[in-house]
Amino acid sequence: MRDGHQQGTRTSSKGAAPTMKRRTLLKAGAGVAAGTAAGGFRSALAQESTPAASPIADASGYYPSGIPGIPDAYTRFPEVVRSVDDVPGSGGTVTAMVMIYDAPASDMGSNQYWQGLNERLGVSWEPIQVPNASYGEKAAAIIASGDMPDLFYLNFNQTLTPLQSFIREGAFVDLTDYLTGDALEEYPNLATFPDFMWQATMTDGRIYGVPCPGGRAGQVGAFRQDWANALIGGTPTNAEEAMELFTRMTSDDPDGNGSDDTWGLGRYSTSWDMGLFYPMFRVPNGWRVSEDGAFTHQVETEEYAMAVAFLRSLNENGAFHPDSAAMGFQEALELFQSGRVGLHADGGSLYDSGSSKGFISTIRQYQPDAEVTRLIPFGHDGGQGVTYNLPGIFGFTAIPFQHEGNDEKIRELLRILNWLSAPYGSEEWLYKNCGIEGTHFEFDENGFPITNERYAEENGSLTAYIGGSLGVNAVPSNPEIGPLLTEEAKAIYEIGIDDPSANLFSETDLAEGSTLSTLVADTLSNVITGRDDLSALERLPDEWRSRGGDQIRAEYEEAYAASQT
Repeated sequence: MRDGHQQGTRTSSKGAAPTMKRRTLLKAGAGVAAGTAAGGFRSALAQESTPAASPIADASGYYPSGIPGIPDAYTRFPEVVRSVDDVPGSGGTVTAMVMIYDAPASDMGSNQYWQGLNERLGVSWEPIQVPNASYGEKAAAIIASGDMPDLFYLNFNQTLTPLQSFIREGAFVDLTDYLTGDALEEYPNLATFPDFMWQATMTDGRIYGVPCPGGRAGQVGAFRQDWANALIGGTPTNAEEAMELFTRMTSDDPDGNGSDDTWGLGRYSTSWDMGLFYPMFRVPNGWRVSEDGAFTHQVETEEYAMAVAFLRSLNENGAFHPDSAAMGFQEALELFQSGRVGLHADGGSLYDSGSSKGFISTIRQYQPDAEVTRLIPFGHDGGQGVTYNLPGIFGFTAIPFQHEGNDEKIRELLRILNWLSAPYGSEEWLYKNCGIEGTHFEFDENGFPITNERYAEENGSLTAYIGGSLGVNAVPSNPEIGPLLTEEAKAIYEIGIDDPSANLFSETDLAEGSTLSTLVADTLSNVITGRDDLSALERLPDEWRSRGGDQIRAEYEEAYAASQT
């Protein structure tokens, strides 16, 4: 069976190559990087919420991925060591713009964790904690005011694209000379970050922040393997089998309850892709770049037209839920969790982790014999599909313009970011992520620190996304899952392709990109649902070009050429 999912503790790991220690400045390196043939990862699992078999870690519980951007795994917590010799701060106050998803931390006066963090950082840490939903609006307003905190988190979804214009206008310090060559050796934890993470912080080939590390393996859908086994005898391997499978998931009562209450596909994104169909037809990851540097957008390709026509046929044959066109994320998630949809494009875990239930356990509340796997894309023609590589970071932390030229202050802030980026298993990581033993956490039988409610209340995302550690796959409640997840992520990444426009800047895309995205999304939805015929899809490339696409292309090609010199 096919399965692939990268999850676990988003922390850092040993074994990552310190690739930024070289003596030359990084190039943007935005070319398409097609992976080698993976053939799909077939895991040796029994269908349990805890796997029955897993790749074997070494005697210390360490399982290296061997690939930058693919997390190492741990089946036991490593021996705790220090990664920072001295207290990084020099007194005073450091303010930081922080994006949070949960309630903010309790008041510092009664917050033992916060007080301990101040002591370890050597400053009074004062975060501006902004909820995720309003972060972009708040960040833009603060930047426009000119009254900015010492450290500023820039996030891809909420802030990064519009804020590239602020970077170009001088709102943040160019950190290139501090974070390349010999200078980077002052910050050994940051020096473990691989090149692609630093590239993702660049504007015009210059580094403007410290990455918050993420993974590179793309997202693939969670899949009802048992339905596939019953309906077509296993996992589909081409477009014909996929059409039959997802159509019959709707028509043939795969859960056997005698009711007309299952569908092959739900939907919550604007692409209708489900993490499978564009990759199945090898549609470019946003853009494709040729050897001579010419850019082609995905809507201009034959692969895109083939994928959309296939999606239209799926809808005509009843594979999609009838409410697909208006379906939101939560509804799609609930349909899959309750055992009524066969494929779900979500990054949620298959397996239980602590009190968090994975898809297998959740669906088995409704269908006790359900088997759920990850469906790594196959080619429509029976060959190899692709996956879409992620940028490898969750945004980055920049230093605002008011510190320009203040070498001492910049280096202090970078030392603090180095402390906050300590690797998994280090003394600094343990405090940042778990607090004080006996107060905020206890070690379990495998040495993993297990935090309590007091930690959640006192930490409150005080340093969320500010710096960060390289990810690992470590699941204390089911340690053997870690190496399996690492192998699955490797299989996904091996067929991954990049977006060559990543880290490049287009003024026209900034101004017109959302309008063009709406044009594409509306055309796509109208064609797939039958409101328009396929001629609308044929007209789309020319309309996209005339409304700004050609200018965006020219700007990306110019930026790409500059990045290669």
